[in-house]
Amino acid sequence: MEQRILTALPRDPWGNDSMYTLDKGGPAILSLGADGAPGGDGDDRDLSSLDRDARSER
Repeated sequence: MEQRILTALPRDPWGNDSMYTLDKGGPAILSLGADGAPGGDGDDRDLSSLDRDARSER
């Protein structure tokens, strides 16, 4: 089986660096949203690859 490993993290949709962490026992890719700062609402909210359905929170 071929391993799928990232050689570099992609930028988020706003051009900010994504972050990689271990969360809830597994890997997660995080974005701090449009403002690039922790927290926020709307487009400024933090996003995680572990979010169940990021679209439903818009």
